[in-house]
Amino acid sequence: IYAFRGASQWDFWSYSIAAGLWTTLDTPPEVIAAGGALAYYSGRVYAWQGGLGDNYWVYDIAEARWTDLLDTPADVGRGGALVYAEDPDASVYVLRGDTTSDFWQYDIATDAWVTLATTPYDVYDSGASAWDGSHTIYALRGSNDVDFCASTIPTNAWTALSGTPISVNAGGELVYFYDAVYSV
Repeated sequence: IYAFRGASQWDFWSYSIAAGLWTTLDTPPEVIAAGGALAYYSGRVYAWQGGLGDNYWVYDIAEARWTDLLDTPADVGRGGALVYAEDPDASVYVLRGDTTSDFWQYDIATDAWVTLATTPYDVYDSGASAWDGSHTIYALRGSNDVDFCASTIPTNAWTALSGTPISVNAGGELVYFYDAVYSV
């Protein structure tokens, strides 16, 4: 498990489930603010700084080093979220946050950004996303609201779904596990 501290701090950690221990890793290139996010793929952790910045990096776990990637198409703010998905290619999918409905795809193989169909709602505090392992990315609007939606990757289309039982705000998150989406 990899984590940023956020709150305009430099801290970056890993957690070993087997050992039950946290390890401090090499600091990211910039401080991590609101909207900072991580996504894992094949021994690498993709990350952005948030805080209305456009810096995007990858951390190579084996080499224990950060590398700059092509900056995001626009600044990312509160509610920004990353999720890795393999459909149709290895990509990181991005909710921009900062009270926008922007949704992007970062193609890992080509180091290129693609602008996709916008979400049905503007995303802000606690925007979150999760990939179902197949063709769908689920997303929370956050912003002290109950809005929940899904993007079908092959058709690049969003669908509004039944909202969460109560509103989701700062600190909310999504995870997909064994055919179910969980939110906190």
